[in-house]
Amino acid sequence: MIEITDLSFTCNEKDVIKGISTRFNDGEIIGIIGKSGSGKTLLLKLLSGMIKDFDGEILINKRPLLSFSRRELQKNISFFRNIIPDNSEETLYNFLILSRLPHKKLLNPLSDYDIQVVEETMNMFELERYRDSTLASLPDGVLKKAMLAFFFSRKASIFLLDNPTAELDIHSTSLLHKAICRYALDGQNTVILALNDLNFILQTSDRILLLNNGELAMEAHPTSIDVDIIREHFGIEVFLSKNIFNGRPNIHFFPEN
Repeated sequence: MIEITDLSFTCNEKDVIKGISTRFNDGEIIGIIGKSGSGKTLLLKLLSGMIKDFDGEILINKRPLLSFSRRELQKNISFFRNIIPDNSEETLYNFLILSRLPHKKLLNPLSDYDIQVVEETMNMFELERYRDSTLASLPDGVLKKAMLAFFFSRKASIFLLDNPTAELDIHSTSLLHKAICRYALDGQNTVILALNDLNFILQTSDRILLLNNGELAMEAHPTSIDVDIIREHFGIEVFLSKNIFNGRPNIHFFPEN
């Protein structure tokens, strides 16, 4: 569980995160939405421990985030940020194995469980045929899935995803949706994702946080998102339909006249 109390952050003498207080429960998938520049990515960076000089408090299972060592952060928090790996000549399999290093015991080899996790994750993202290919040789869409597979192979208890659907085709987006839901299913893990794809957020999340100019403007179940909220916070006119399977809204643009 993550508890945030009066979280604020100032950059270049400007308040960019302003007094946010909320809680993220185990087993929950939380979607963060808001206009570009509203503070979505910055909030994830604060939760990851990348930024230390904030005001307020962030607790992970009642323990202050700032008390975690770098290795503890790597074991407990996995942060996906769309950053292309530097080791482009690694094979896909070797790249994914590296994700397990924070769990490796000193002077011991990687365990059978580590290998099992990597194999399962490759299968989850349909990457088996590329296992011996170098990262540099992978098509862009496959490389993006490999980066997501690295993230999932870490098996941290907290997943932070920043814009994970970018560059994914519809099939790969479906794989990601299933992977996120499966990860949170056992009730032990927390997923927090921030992206501009509102439909993916609405269909995937258990709870929505809407940021506006660094402030928490609203917390709600996805079914509470309506055209008035979208008009107010995104400045566009849309119409909504309802997913017949889960009752959640789907967002549509009006056709041009």
